[in-house]
Amino acid sequence: MKNIVLLGGSNSVMVNGLQKVLKEYANVINLALGGTTSLQNLYELKREKNQEAIQNADLIITESVIIKLDNHNIRENLSLSIIFKNLQYLYATLYTFNRPVCILILPYRFKNYQIVINMHRFLANYYGLYIVDMQKHYQNNEIIQFGNKFGAHQLAVVNRNAGKEIAKNIDIFKISKKSFDINMPEFKIVTSENMQRNSNFKIFNPNNSMYNEIVYCLEKGNSLSFNDCDGYEIIGMHSWNLENSGEITKLGFGIASAHCASIHLRNKNNGIVKPTQNSIYFAKFKPNQRLIVIL
Repeated sequence: MKNIVLLGGSNSVMVNGLQKVLKEYANVINLALGGTTSLQNLYELKREKNQEAIQNADLIITESVIIKLDNHNIRENLSLSIIFKNLQYLYATLYTFNRPVCILILPYRFKNYQIVINMHRFLANYYGLYIVDMQKHYQNNEIIQFGNKFGAHQLAVVNRNAGKEIAKNIDIFKISKKSFDINMPEFKIVTSENMQRNSNFKIFNPNNSMYNEIVYCLEKGNSLSFNDCDGYEIIGMHSWNLENSGEITKLGFGIASAHCASIHLRNKNNGIVKPTQNSIYFAKFKPNQRLIVIL
């Protein structure tokens, strides 16, 4: 069987949607996470534990248009310039893996949707990556109003059909023929395991059918300190809030999103409090030059 690496948001996580049909045709490594943007895609591409799967992939699929629009308009009011900068990092990184890539553009009409979708189209074409453009298909066939009825989550059967056509035609997708000398900032991932631990920590290993992580419990009286990170700036943070017992919450996604904890990050000059929802989550910071991600 072929090997597929899947990146994206909740449309890639839905049990009966895109991932279901892909698994009927290929071995699928699903690195998607609901409620997150292309920064989470970039993070998974950079994680050491994912490198073997990525290098062995016959196809990398990514979809992040819808959640980008949600973060632009609703969740975090991300500016268009920040969105484009983050997308540049993602697309340049995808290109460097020298693997076939499919950019799946799902239909979603929201404020500035055309601008954000055109960012994806421009960068995919620039780097020579393939596009499956469902938004253009809906527009050309005059079924935009049909797609609008389902909001951020398209009908599972629509996503399954899109995934089926991609999987059945996997050999069509080829490695980019473009030739670029990629010059990107240095990205660094810092985890709780290699940070300085101040006081004692409860350590958990939550896992389910998709995720398997090591979690250090931040409680009153303990903290983590960065080592050897001078000159770096934080633009993302990976967290997983658990029940007091260390168990994964059984709350639905909507309720879990509303039940927030906070992580306080500070240095000698500044501090910031970042909310984290009661589930596995990837929080965004205003990007600058480089990346530190805490697990």
